[in-house]
Amino acid sequence: MNILLVGHRCVGKSTVGAHLAEHLGRRHADLDALIEQASGETCSHLVATDEPAFRALELSTLAHVLAENDDIVVSAGAGLCEIPAEPLVVWLDRDGWPDTALIERARLQSDLDWPEEVAWMCTTREPRWLAAAHLHVETPRGRSPQRVARDLATLIRWAEAPSSELASKTWVVPATPAELGRATRDAARFGLAGVEVRSDVFPQFEELTATYLASIRTDDVRWIEHAAGAAAAFDVDLANLETFLGSGVLTSTPRPLTLSLHPSAVDPEDVMALAAAVRRLQLEHPGWSEQLAVKYAPQVRGFADIGLGRAAIAPLMRTRLPVTYLPQGAEFAWIRPILATTNATNYVAARMRPDRAGLGGPSRTPWDIQDWLPHLVGPGPTRWDVLIGEPVEHSQGDLWHRRAALERGERTGYVKVRVPAPEFDAALDLLAELDVRGVSVTSPLKNRAAFICPDDAVFGELLTEDDRWAAAKAEAPIRTGNTLVRHDGRWLVTDTDEAGMAASLAWFEERELGPATIALFGGGGVRAALIRAIEASDWFLVFKCRSRDGWGPDKPPFVTLVVNAGGADSTSHDGHPRSRGWLDMHYKDVDEPPDSVVHLAGDVFFDAQAAAQRAFWRDY
Repeated sequence: MNILLVGHRCVGKSTVGAHLAEHLGRRHADLDALIEQASGETCSHLVATDEPAFRALELSTLAHVLAENDDIVVSAGAGLCEIPAEPLVVWLDRDGWPDTALIERARLQSDLDWPEEVAWMCTTREPRWLAAAHLHVETPRGRSPQRVARDLATLIRWAEAPSSELASKTWVVPATPAELGRATRDAARFGLAGVEVRSDVFPQFEELTATYLASIRTDDVRWIEHAAGAAAAFDVDLANLETFLGSGVLTSTPRPLTLSLHPSAVDPEDVMALAAAVRRLQLEHPGWSEQLAVKYAPQVRGFADIGLGRAAIAPLMRTRLPVTYLPQGAEFAWIRPILATTNATNYVAARMRPDRAGLGGPSRTPWDIQDWLPHLVGPGPTRWDVLIGEPVEHSQGDLWHRRAALERGERTGYVKVRVPAPEFDAALDLLAELDVRGVSVTSPLKNRAAFICPDDAVFGELLTEDDRWAAAKAEAPIRTGNTLVRHDGRWLVTDTDEAGMAASLAWFEERELGPATIALFGGGGVRAALIRAIEASDWFLVFKCRSRDGWGPDKPPFVTLVVNAGGADSTSHDGHPRSRGWLDMHYKDVDEPPDSVVHLAGDVFFDAQAAAQRAFWRDY
């Protein structure tokens, strides 16, 4: 399929598009360049002269390019006013684009100050991209266009891959009538089962060309009768079963029918009532029995609740019908891919909701189509790895680990799990029950992870609580754990952050910046591993401070390398020592340090750290 890149000015659409085309073995076209070549004028001049005429020319040029090709990557201008439905649309985003746009592009609204102009661009353009984009790629400042293109190529290969058994039982769920068109297009594009149309979301039934699941959530007999004419399948909530039975639908041609329950809490008695209703349907309507399934979707409030729900569905399993267990709650959407291999049905949100204050609402809907892509194609995973921590939303480990597994021929999935510190033990118990193999641990759980197996042979003898307190008072590094593996009924632990730091130091050495002196700013849960890696190298740690204290008056005037492990919101730039190099231990919201010659964000660190994790998991 053709691919169209959209996004704000100066996010890298042209550069990334060229690299993406190379990765995919396709041609690349820059829409602005084509217009300038044909007209002999710059796009800025054409916009300033007659913007409506330019927009019409832009649309006609794009339509021609798409009509003449079926495998081209097109980089569009930021102001493209209509986005065609045919190509795969990628919204390319980048931290800090307004700063670059102010320097490199002509002003569009010179009567506004720059923040007002940025707000105008966001409010007039982002809703259009949000409605049309199939993929949303957020690019950190410190990430190279080549790396962005590689990651995007992975997503597109997933989008273009043949659909799997999971795709064929996955329904797209529009949350509002406005999302119905998008849901219909995506269901067809990605080879999914169809669209779920809920009676409580669509009280006025609409004629659909798509295959759809009629989900009965109200007692509206006319709605049910209307749906019966064209619905490919039914999902009937137990609370509305009597109305459904009275509608006469079951006298028509049998179709897949799921009897479901959506209680506000896990209760085994509810499950018994659901099982009894299943037996009644089997006895009273035997013609539908072969296509009957059952779904239990309780609201859960924690990891222990999920385990209780798994135990509660035993009566449903004894019916020998296809069963779907679907814990409800946005923070537990991570479990759906793990359960999907055994569930009878699967569901994805119809669209993305980026973390955009200007668009209103919370961050992106959990588990939309972009999140599901790696699970919807190819053979289903037989083993699972996870990332746990709080927060985990911005981690891109799921992309890296899933791609690495595919490259090695491993049928392994990877999901991100938000785990508040008080639920650490319950989360590990559930992950063990789900037969999760490997766990990547991020802050604030790294110290906790190091103490889960005191006799562990990987770490050797671990610190006691008294040792921890003594080390904290002395500001000595204490052991942390960021990688767990389940082996012989217990969790083993190690710390692969040392491998990430070693790779980052090697990167600077390749550029002839060391080994030499290092000043370490902050660190939190990664601090101990960084210090161990430095001590194992030929570099010299000459100064360290905590981010909450700042650099202070005792810092050296110059070091070869500053390592900022204090995070994106730290004060690492305030009063820092002069240096030849600067390492930021993060990859989002990265700001260039003011005085350093060579700057590296966290990609090298996290790539090496993740590779070491996979090696540790494979060893067991």
